[in-house]
Amino acid sequence: MAKIPRNLKHYLENIVKETLKTAFNIDTEVIFEETPKPEFGDYSSNFLFRLKKELPQPIQTVGDIITLEVLKKLQHIADEVSTQTGFLNIKLSNKTLHNILLEINNNPDEYGKTNVGNGKYINLEFVSANPTGPLNIVSARAASIGDSLKRIMNYAGYKAESEFYSNNAGQQVKHLVDSVKWWIKKLQGINEVFPPDGYRGEYLKDIAKMVIEKGIEEEKLPKFITDTILNEQLETLKAFDVHYDHVTGEDFIRESKFPGLVLRVLKDEKFLFFEDGATFFRSTDFGDTEPRVIIRRDGTGTYFFYDLAYHLYKLHRGYDELIDILGPDHHGYIKRMEAGLSALGYPGKLKIIIAQQVSLLKNGEKIKMSKRRGEYYTLRELLREVKKDAARFFFLMRTRDAHLDFDIDLAKKIGKENPVYYVQYMHARSNSLLKHGREHSIIPKCNNLRLLRLPEERLLMRRLMYFPDTVERAAQRMEPHEIPRYLIKLADIFHNYYQKNRIIDPKKPELSGARLYLVLAVKNVVKKALYLIGVNAPEEM
Repeated sequence: MAKIPRNLKHYLENIVKETLKTAFNIDTEVIFEETPKPEFGDYSSNFLFRLKKELPQPIQTVGDIITLEVLKKLQHIADEVSTQTGFLNIKLSNKTLHNILLEINNNPDEYGKTNVGNGKYINLEFVSANPTGPLNIVSARAASIGDSLKRIMNYAGYKAESEFYSNNAGQQVKHLVDSVKWWIKKLQGINEVFPPDGYRGEYLKDIAKMVIEKGIEEEKLPKFITDTILNEQLETLKAFDVHYDHVTGEDFIRESKFPGLVLRVLKDEKFLFFEDGATFFRSTDFGDTEPRVIIRRDGTGTYFFYDLAYHLYKLHRGYDELIDILGPDHHGYIKRMEAGLSALGYPGKLKIIIAQQVSLLKNGEKIKMSKRRGEYYTLRELLREVKKDAARFFFLMRTRDAHLDFDIDLAKKIGKENPVYYVQYMHARSNSLLKHGREHSIIPKCNNLRLLRLPEERLLMRRLMYFPDTVERAAQRMEPHEIPRYLIKLADIFHNYYQKNRIIDPKKPELSGARLYLVLAVKNVVKKALYLIGVNAPEEM
C-alpha cells in the first residue's frame, strides 16, 4: 500500500495551494474541512468563493482546471476531485483509508499527534479559586476545560504546564479569619454578631474545630486556615483527575521582587499618575475603558496590581504565552490585564478565556444556590452523586463560552441517552468483540482490508481519519469540547455498524479478521480521545 502523508489534511491544502499558484499565480490560504455528507467527498474547501473577484476566468472554469491538476497530483491517494457550486471536494481512495487503519493500529499512542504547537511553551492557569471555601461548580467546569486543554495541547506539539494561583493574602483573608474566629467562639459557647463581611458556610465550623484541637496560635491562623482550604481544594481536584505542575500563592508574590518591578517599569515608562493620594495606571493608553488604581490611598496594592506582578513572574519563567481560564464574572478584567502586560513590555502574551456559568438540574429543576447564605453545591458533593468520568465529559459537552445545564439525573443514567455511557460503551463493546474473536481463533488482520466494502465501514474509517484534525482544531481554538463532539459522532456510526452487521462469522474468517482490524482501530482511537479529556476507557461494562 502507498504511504500516506502524516498530516493528510495539510498535505491536501498544500497541494491545492501550490496548484493555484502555478496555474494562476494566486497565493492564498487553502483550508479543507470535513464534508457534512459523504456524497460530497471527504474534504471540502470554499476557497474558490473567496477568490471569485481575483480569478482570471469564471469560477467553474477555474474549478475545472484546478480539479484536473489536483487529481493528477493526488491519484495515489484520491479517487475523485470535483467542483460543485464553487466547493472543491476530494474523495479519498479506500486504500488511503486502509492505510490510516494501519497507522492507527501499528502505533496507537502516536496516532492523532501533531506538531502544530511547534514546542511553544504555555502556562495554563485555571480554577485558581480563592482559599475561602470549597470548589464550586463553575470551578469544576474550569478544571475540566483546563486539564483537558493541557492534555490536548501537549498532544498537539505544545509544551503546556498547568498552574493554580491561590489568593492567600489581602483583605479577603482577614474576613476569612474573622469568620473562623466567630465559629471558635460559638463552639466555646460565646455568642457574637457574625462579621458583616464574613464567609458563611458550615465548612468553616470544621476548620474552627481543628484550630481548637491543634491549639493554633492566633498569629498563625491566616496561614493555617488558607493552607487547610487550599489543600482540600487540591485534593478534590486530584479526585477529579486534575493535577498541577505549579501551585503559587499570592503571599509569595507579595514578598517577591515583582511588585517593585511592576512599579518601576510603569513609572519609567510614564504610565503612572497620582490622584487623591492613589496611584493610577494609564491603562486607557492600551485600549482599556478607564485608568486603573494599582495603589490605594492607604498605600495597599489592589488585586489588579498583585495580579500584574504574578503574571510578570510567570513570564520571567520563560513562557511564550500565558492562558488564563476565568469565570463568567471576569469579562471586565480582560482589557485591564492585557493593557498592563502590554505596558510592561509583553503585548499579546496573555490570552484570557471565559468558562461560562453552570446550572445544575435535578428532577428536572435547577438546584438553587446562594453565595450570600453560604449555600454551595460543591465539586466534592457532585462527585458523590456522579462519577468522575461523567462529570468531566458533561462539563465539556458545550463550547466553553456557552452556558451549561448539567443534568445530574442524565449523568447517572445507564443507557444510550447518557452520552458518556454511550461513548464508553463503544470502547467496552470493541474490547468484547475482540475477545469474542479470540475465542473463535479469529484475530484482527490487515491483509484483506479490501473486504471492508460496506458504506458503514467506509463511514467508520472516514471518521477515524478525522481524529488528528479534531485534536489540532481543539488545541488551536482552545476548545476541548471538540473531543466529546467527535466521540459522540463516532459512537453513532460504530453502534449502527455492529448492530446491522455480523462482525465475527467463523464461516468467513478473512472478512471477520478485516472487520476486527477496523474494530481494533476504533478501540485505539476511542481510548486516546477519552484520555485527552481525562475520562477512563473501560474494558467492560
